[in-house]
Amino acid sequence: MVVIRDVDTGEVDTIDKEKLIWWRKLLYGFGNFSRYIILSIQGFYLNVFFLEVAGLSAFWAGNVLLIKQVFDACLDPFAGRITDVFQTRFGRRKPWVLGAIVPLGVMWIFLWYNPPIDSEAWKIVYFVIVIIIFSLFKTLVSVPYNAMVPDIAVDYHDRTVVVTYQQVLALISQILFTFYWGLMISEITYVDNTENNETISYGVAAISTAPFMVISMIIAVLSVTERRLSESEKERNRENRSTKEFIKSIISVFTKPACLLILFFVLATTCTYLFSNNVVLFCKYVLGDDSTIAFVLLCAQIAQSLSFFIWMLFSKKFGKKITFYAGACIWAFASLLFFALGDGDIIYMYFIMVLFGVGSSVGYLIPLALIPDLIEFDAAINGGVYREGLIYALILLVQKVGVGIGMTFSNYVLSLFGYESPSEEMYSDYYSSRVSFDQPDSVIFALRILVSFVIIFLLIISCIVLYFLPLHKPDKSKQIFDSDDESDIEYATINKNSYHNGPSTYNDINIDSYDDDDENDYKDY
Repeated sequence: MVVIRDVDTGEVDTIDKEKLIWWRKLLYGFGNFSRYIILSIQGFYLNVFFLEVAGLSAFWAGNVLLIKQVFDACLDPFAGRITDVFQTRFGRRKPWVLGAIVPLGVMWIFLWYNPPIDSEAWKIVYFVIVIIIFSLFKTLVSVPYNAMVPDIAVDYHDRTVVVTYQQVLALISQILFTFYWGLMISEITYVDNTENNETISYGVAAISTAPFMVISMIIAVLSVTERRLSESEKERNRENRSTKEFIKSIISVFTKPACLLILFFVLATTCTYLFSNNVVLFCKYVLGDDSTIAFVLLCAQIAQSLSFFIWMLFSKKFGKKITFYAGACIWAFASLLFFALGDGDIIYMYFIMVLFGVGSSVGYLIPLALIPDLIEFDAAINGGVYREGLIYALILLVQKVGVGIGMTFSNYVLSLFGYESPSEEMYSDYYSSRVSFDQPDSVIFALRILVSFVIIFLLIISCIVLYFLPLHKPDKSKQIFDSDDESDIEYATINKNSYHNGPSTYNDINIDSYDDDDENDYKDY
């Protein structure tokens, strides 16, 4: 139990926030195991599926991806708001996750089905309808799940631990299922001589991965108990259900630190998605070898998983900013090396992917580790009301739109430089006699630029934004302490003068264990 006491007014409120034992945090991380089956496979293969299997032009494939991201993003604030004020005896978030996860698994299968339609226009209609329904259920799973993180992690370092559990399981999921998916695509042969091998392989892969997606998410949400709202929080939620209050709530989230953190989050995740969106095409057309793509991706993902613990320890000693800068330097160097690769350089690709995996892991760890801190910050300046769902939803909204624009831009570039989707006859020749088909030199050049200099540019901007993210020493005027043990006092501090026009610093509020005699407790992140 945590008690919040305002020193100025003397008002006292209580919030149920007790630390969970490690194995429950670990089981909760299996939600990310489920989510990253979707995110990793979509990131690496959905664009390739639209271009190379469904036969959509690069222009229209990009537009379908943009529609998906924008629709998905627009749903997020409403889903977050609903789960913030929704009250049942089972919790605010759990009923939504458990109700949506099975339909999500079904729509996952339809997403990877290539309908036997000759008209590109009708194929586009099919994929837009399917992807909108799929996005609806995915939002009703991911937003409530993410919003439960502050209920599980109760302080700064504990949040880093929970996020680490989540991301390690996410990377394990990426390793297993991206590798499995790649094997399905490359190993399954024709059922007969007239049907496209890849159409069948994508369908088999989707059907066989859906159960893992559903079961792991159910295990995750059933392993933890949601924080019970205090009476004052319930009362504020009842008062804030109007549309006008909803809009005011959205506006109030966008403080200076929130805007900078969201921008940083968008830039960092766009780097990861931009690479995954093009790496399969890069191996196929630039390196001239797509048969080993599963093993190439495996190298990067194993490196990411192993380096995650190293970066976590590095972050505890040097802070999250320095950690991201160090990882970004390695990431940028690996991206630069991609530009130098050419036909037949697949062996060098393995070594560079290991380097890339080590650097890019900070793009997963640091942005996600900062979001729960922002939620605590927001709660402290809003009378102790936790708006986890709304904040996660708004961050995901901007992130998804940004990533969608990035991926669509990538496809527009390929279309502008002359990319041509392979015809079914080309695939028949390829799988029957291994006669390869190539893209123009201009497309090869565009792919090199997209996986190297574009990513380096975004990383530079990310580092600049993170540099200006204000993380400063707090002033003490409001206390948060553990009511069960008064010797273990926690403080949330507010410099109220700095909030006249909104909070000016991210760490004007800091929630962490504190000792009056130890100035080291005020270290920057």
